[in-house]
Amino acid sequence: MERCVVAFSSKSLKEKALKEVISQLQEKEANPLLIIFVSDYDNHWFYAKELKKFYPDAKIIGNTSSDIFSSKGSSCHGLSLLAINSGIE
Repeated sequence: MERCVVAFSSKSLKEKALKEVISQLQEKEANPLLIIFVSDYDNHWFYAKELKKFYPDAKIIGNTSSDIFSSKGSSCHGLSLLAINSGIE
């Protein structure tokens, strides 16, 4: 398992964006202690709630932005996150 995993989706439908990001995390076998995410304003509440359901033990910090950037791309809507799996105990 990698120490940190970056996940990104530029999908405009919140359910599809979340599904894509969760799939990327599962593919890397992420078990995050901390999730830092950036999303569009309209769907921020949804992502915060759903990420907590998927990773109830993780601390989750999020913010909104008109442009979402990550090492995997950029978009004006969707979800980008950094999942930290270790080293912050």
